[in-house]
Amino acid sequence: MRGFWSVQIVAESAHSSLGAAALTAAFNVGAGILGFPGGGWIADRRVRAGKGRKPLAVTCAAVHTVLAVAFGVSLLGDGKPSLLLLGLILFCSGLFFNALQPIVHGILGDLAAEEHRGQLFGLFDLVAEIGAVASPVVSGILRDATGSWAPGVFTAAGVMAVSVGLHAMVRERIPGRGAA
Repeated sequence: MRGFWSVQIVAESAHSSLGAAALTAAFNVGAGILGFPGGGWIADRRVRAGKGRKPLAVTCAAVHTVLAVAFGVSLLGDGKPSLLLLGLILFCSGLFFNALQPIVHGILGDLAAEEHRGQLFGLFDLVAEIGAVASPVVSGILRDATGSWAPGVFTAAGVMAVSVGLHAMVRERIPGRGAA
């Protein structure tokens, strides 16, 4: 649902021009501009207050999952979904998805020994980017097989739901305190 292929999903599903779809999907950019620094700022405030980032990570992942399901539901049916609705869902889900990144990176930085942080971030990004590479391919195959983008969006939402559980299992180390 994220990134460059959201334009194609919006264009086909809403039966709109590529320009209108691109404008709608451009909300992704705005969500990134707000979400990345916003997520990092909120996470850093929690740490300064002696609290952990993990609840934020779980919340962001869960909200993004719910919004991905809502996006998939909006693609179902014979009618054409509203460009405004699709844009609003993309923007809101993008805020939470983009906010999740600095939160998780902060948790990783706190967990890793200083001399191993580069290796950890490299490995994390390698694994995380597999989804970014595979998602458009898998979604495209599902779209070709079913005639709808909804199954691909629901698959992405399912993967994100699994990540909610994985985030919940992390034993966070809060700076200045023991493991939480």
